[in-house]
Amino acid sequence: EALGFRERVSQYMIEGKEKEDEAYKYLSAKLTLEKGRFYSSGGLSGFPDFIVRRGRWISPLDVKMSNKVRLDHKAEVLFYCYIMELSGERVREGILYYLPSRRLVKLNYSSQEREYIKRIIQEIIESRRNDPKVRQPVRKCLNCGFRRWCNPRLEPIGEA
Repeated sequence: EALGFRERVSQYMIEGKEKEDEAYKYLSAKLTLEKGRFYSSGGLSGFPDFIVRRGRWISPLDVKMSNKVRLDHKAEVLFYCYIMELSGERVREGILYYLPSRRLVKLNYSSQEREYIKRIIQEIIESRRNDPKVRQPVRKCLNCGFRRWCNPRLEPIGEA
């Protein structure tokens, strides 16, 4: 949007918003919950789904539509912890909420997790230096609202 482009709203995005609203209704009865907001610092940015407040501490809470706890889910919410901390917030944990099972997963955020996220960020930066082209599986590009500006070279990547 900062470049003057608007992403096309897909059916998947509409359904995701409905699920997020469902999660908010359920979780706000149990937690001091706020809608997420945009965080940015040092060229990094992120937007957690929700923020949980506990006194002077806050925690990002991200809603997932699966039942399986995955490493990328954990890394995402820990990244939110990191970017919130860089923005001056006091963060102790990240929270994942798995909507289908109504399961909360709390992840500690300490120096060990901070170093883990910094290492992941550095690996991503290094990989982009070596290969700065945007490469996505074709299935992602075909329905993307930014395709006409990105103009990707549509080559299958690891797809059968």
